[in-house]
Amino acid sequence: MLERRTSHDDLVDHLVRSTPLQRGEAARVVLDVLAYFDETAEEFVRRRHRELQSGGLTNPDIFE
Repeated sequence: MLERRTSHDDLVDHLVRSTPLQRGEAARVVLDVLAYFDETAEEFVRRRHRELQSGGLTNPDIFE
């Protein structure tokens, strides 16, 4: 099976050399991190609000 090369090959190569990750796993980690930091401010606020609510906090506690 041919592996698709990404624009972050140097980083993926570094992760493969410096961790026990296989190339596909390292590429997935890089893409996950990039997706995490690609979140807009509004998306972050909504996600964080849901996380806090699921932790038992109410809106008055959250907005404080």
